Amino acid sequence: MSSDVLLAIFTLGLMLSTIWLAVATHFLVVGAEKNARRQLRAYIGVSEQTADIEGDHVKPLRFKITLHNYGSTPAYDVVVKIDVSSICTFDTKIAFDHLVSLKKGTPKSIMFPGKDVPYWHYMMSTSIYQAMAEVGQNARVIFVFGYITYKDIFGEEHDTKFRSMFSRESVHGGGGLLVCEEGNEAT
Repeated sequence: MSSDVLLAIFTLGLMLSTIWLAVATHFLVVGAEKNARRQLRAYIGVSEQTADIEGDHVKPLRFKITLHNYGSTPAYDVVVKIDVSSICTFDTKIAFDHLVSLKKGTPKSIMFPGKDVPYWHYMMSTSIYQAMAEVGQNARVIFVFGYITYKDIFGEEHDTKFRSMFSRESVHGGGGLLVCEEGNEAT
């Protein structure tokens, strides 16, 4: 083999190696960018859920849902929709479809990282006394469910759904809401 052929083979090998390195570097950069987005985005979740069962038992039953931004950047255009349902059975899909379709929610706000923001939801048609009698005697459950939408620092939309219940155990436990096994998810 002549030196020109060897030089051509070596140059071809060098070119293929360079192309392979360029492709591998591209995938590393894309992976690092995705990782940075996951680390830098906002993550809103529920940190506390309680029912106010103290005081005057004729006042409306109210639920306190405390949201927390677990991410490292602010969440923008945060809208919270909370509803309650006093029923024996609960269809998660129907309930959340109803919440998503609601036009009304909280005004858009910004939630900073590491901060807790409480939201109160009043069950105007039910007094504390009625609710405690309902869950205590009739073994019914009052479901509290919510839908939170927000944008992260990159402008991508995310949502969080939560569901808990006020039951006989809640009354005996001082008003804490029990987190349900289904109906809690985040994107």
